[in-house]
Amino acid sequence: MRILPTGQLLFSDASSQLWVYTSSGTPNPSLRPLITDVRYRGDGKFTLAGFQLNGQSAGAAYGDDDQMDSNYPIIRMVNLNGNVFYARTSDWSKFGVGNGGGRETVEFTLNPGVTPGDYALIVSGAGISSFPTFIHITEREVKGGRGDD
Repeated sequence: MRILPTGQLLFSDASSQLWVYTSSGTPNPSLRPLITDVRYRGDGKFTLAGFQLNGQSAGAAYGDDDQMDSNYPIIRMVNLNGNVFYARTSDWSKFGVGNGGGRETVEFTLNPGVTPGDYALIVSGAGISSFPTFIHITEREVKGGRGDD
């Protein structure tokens, strides 16, 4: 069982069959990650800052048999053609969940398939996604990326 960045639940019972559950509800707005800033640090690395980046829980659990933690920031970028790219995250400033309003940062590097252009950047923690922040990737930097843009 795995909570996906889309908020869906992926389940397998050890067979080759997979099931996907999609909730009909929407997440509580107070649980959504909030992106406040995205900055290019050089050498292909970026810093994303915001709140509630790790999500509200550790992820999924199957009784006391198994736990599938997903309490870390997952960054996805969607270009104007609808293509989705995931970034590699590292150096999370906090590891806890439901951090109660504390500012957090995470470093990320772009997927090699990302080319210069406009992207919607979304961060997910334990299956709950932020609203998109719109950024423009150039050869060497990111423009935009503030939560109020």
